[in-house]
Amino acid sequence: MSGLVGEHIVELKIADVLIDTWNRISVTHGMMSASDAFDMSFDVASWDPRVEPEPIIRRLEGYAEAFERVELFVDGAKQLTGLLDKVKGKEGVGGPTINLVGHDMGKQVEDEDLPKGFNYKNVYLLDLVDAVLGKYDVEVVIGNEDNRVVVSTKKKKYQFADTDLEWAQKQKWWKQVIGKPKKTENSTLTAYTNVIRNRKINKEVRPKPDDTRMSFLARLFKSQNLMGWFAADGKFIIGLPNYDQAPLFHITRAVRVPGKPLPEQRTPDMNNVEEGSSEKAPGQRYSVVKVFGRQGKTPIRAEAHDTYLEALEVDRPWRHTDHKIDSIEEAQRVADRILYESMIRGTSYDYTLTGFGQGDHLFAFDTVFDVWDDSPACNVHSQLYCTQLELDYDKDSGPTTKVKLQEKGIIEVPTS
Repeated sequence: MSGLVGEHIVELKIADVLIDTWNRISVTHGMMSASDAFDMSFDVASWDPRVEPEPIIRRLEGYAEAFERVELFVDGAKQLTGLLDKVKGKEGVGGPTINLVGHDMGKQVEDEDLPKGFNYKNVYLLDLVDAVLGKYDVEVVIGNEDNRVVVSTKKKKYQFADTDLEWAQKQKWWKQVIGKPKKTENSTLTAYTNVIRNRKINKEVRPKPDDTRMSFLARLFKSQNLMGWFAADGKFIIGLPNYDQAPLFHITRAVRVPGKPLPEQRTPDMNNVEEGSSEKAPGQRYSVVKVFGRQGKTPIRAEAHDTYLEALEVDRPWRHTDHKIDSIEEAQRVADRILYESMIRGTSYDYTLTGFGQGDHLFAFDTVFDVWDDSPACNVHSQLYCTQLELDYDKDSGPTTKVKLQEKGIIEVPTS
């Protein structure tokens, strides 16, 4: 089996089964949703009964019933770790096919309720997260630096070994990266990590009656001006959007206009947009958010400003009063978050792009795209931040990726 999807190698590993020939693929993942999902189908005819004496559908059904973990690789880079929801066999005109539907590890956290009596006070943030996620044996990581591993690839195939560790140790990079780890100095990341690690929740924390584990965590992170999501390798990330990174991808839809030269770096032969749309809802944005709280009898006030609207001299304030806010730091976090969410609702761009990536990098969320789009429907020339994407493939249309892009928000690395 070739294992090629267009110019990519897409493999799904379940226990001792590695599927690498596909008819159709749909994989959605991002940082704005609690869980990611996949829906993929392949020809059963590609399996040789002389080599595989047990019907492949029986093996897959058994693994699904045993809740065996599924790992999805694109060009050798892991893109999703999760479980099978459905294994469906179908006889068709083109022969028998099997359809696999599943989700990442976040789906359990999204669906399951917290235990009765879940109640904490004066607890460190990471200890509280561990209390919510501990039963799943999930590794919690601060920051999304490992995302570079997810998007970087050399179009290699996954290879089985007696163990994954033995396989890894045979690779050239093992001694370079694992054997001799390189220390990188990043003062911002270090400060950011230390702040989150030492952050303490002084108030009493208890779930609402309809809370799941994930909705509880989402509300907790929101109160701390943070975000939480599952990475491709199954780890749970606590962090913030990385707006300061250099653009990793380009989106180009250049149009030649008589008498108007295009910049050299943007020409129609670079166009890679199959579909594109924009949505702007200025009514969702505020020029300034003012938050009011109270510390004893002393009033507390904080503000967050949309500099873009203020430059246009737009006066559209939003006032938020909550006497439970009892510190200036908390008031500022609330103001920043409200303004950030208004900006996210205010502008978004959706593009369908050719392929699953560019060069040696796969499209991924928490990356920045440099966008040059002359179309009247979008008309944007800016650097935009990716929060969600969907990998799609079928035999007729080939590989495409749908990305959701938004303006860079204002949430910044916490300093206290």
